Amino acid sequence: MTHKIAILGASGYTGAELVRIIATHPTMEIVALSADRKAGMQMADVFPHLAHLDLPTLVAAWAEPGFGARSAGQREGRRSGRRFPPA
Repeated sequence: MTHKIAILGASGYTGAELVRIIATHPTMEIVALSADRKAGMQMADVFPHLAHLDLPTLVAAWAEPGFGARSAGQREGRRSGRRFPPA
């Protein structure tokens, strides 16, 4: 059984380490990577040492449909001021 994994904050040091470890795990598949200021970039552009891995494009979690919970204000395109809204 393969576990589908999303990593929030993947463009930071800790997130990149999680990507490195999980990407080669035999029962895990990275299906989403979030980043705030690096959204839209490829992980290889942010961390060249991960270029050999087949990874999804970095996305902003608050802007990706179906990616986590949102407040009513965010559904209308307004950010609530929180980095990630409560569930």
